[in-house]
Amino acid sequence: MFSYFCFSILLLPCKCSRLIKNKHYNPSLTLAETSKNFYSKVLLFGEYTVTLGSGALAIPYQGFRGHSDYGHGHDESRKNLFRLLSYVSKTDLIENVYDLEAFTKDLENGLYFSSNIPAGYGLGSSGAVVAWFYHSYSTRKTTNLGTLKIYLVPPKMLFMAPVQV
Repeated sequence: MFSYFCFSILLLPCKCSRLIKNKHYNPSLTLAETSKNFYSKVLLFGEYTVTLGSGALAIPYQGFRGHSDYGHGHDESRKNLFRLLSYVSKTDLIENVYDLEAFTKDLENGLYFSSNIPAGYGLGSSGAVVAWFYHSYSTRKTTNLGTLKIYLVPPKMLFMAPVQV
């Protein structure tokens, strides 16, 4: 029925009428790409089976969402995106899957990920970031679930690992 890999459901962005705040910068991400929301998830059942590599039934929850934007501040979000850049650039498994040059340029020009998804509650805050990253910077889009897992799991692992100081 609706059995999805835990965060693949988040790859269904929706339109929003947000505007880029920094109108003088010509970002790699277009207005349409920064306007897309990536929703949280709710696992209806299978919370435990997912940890064992099995499936679960998940639905998007539109009460919590995230999207990218440009602006000053947002230090915590930007710090996490720079961590994502560093982590993905060192991961051989997904070499050449993401346009890291464009991602770096956007980060240097104030890109951040704005989200109201609570972290640490299993609602998909990191999954939303990874889905957004794939959607925005992947050079190898696919609908094959096996390949999609290969592309999404390494960035997702960053958020599951303890923070190194």
